[in-house]
Amino acid sequence: MIITLSLGIGILLSLAAAFFTYLVSRIDFFRSAFEILAKYELPEKPKTKGDWRRYRKIKPLIMKARRKIFLLFFIHLMIFLATYTATINLVLYITPPEEVIVRIPISIPLLTGRGDGYYITHVLFLALIGYLVPSYLLVRAVRSASMNR
Repeated sequence: MIITLSLGIGILLSLAAAFFTYLVSRIDFFRSAFEILAKYELPEKPKTKGDWRRYRKIKPLIMKARRKIFLLFFIHLMIFLATYTATINLVLYITPPEEVIVRIPISIPLLTGRGDGYYITHVLFLALIGYLVPSYLLVRAVRSASMNR
């Protein structure tokens, strides 16, 4: 029961984090930054007078867009930290103190110990695995979709 709860809480809050990061990324403030970075590119060294004019015109736009993307990165990081901290707190709140170490049927390298014919681990390791599984699947799906273009 505790194993299922810790895995379920990890998965649920991971999906919530993915949903919140998706919502934040779709705000027009950040979408315009992605469009500017996709549309313009700074030349390495402007050579002519016209190149210098374009360079001076485009550089502030690109710098502002980069700052927006950097801000978006920190917002995503804060969402991740908040949801993972919520996962840890919720699992520790639900789990009774005497059942923090649980028996599991399979070995997880570097995370389990060997008992009398069974493996033991901490419930927070299971919550971490539950939290990372949707993220891993999402990254694989995005990577395979981008490779098929």
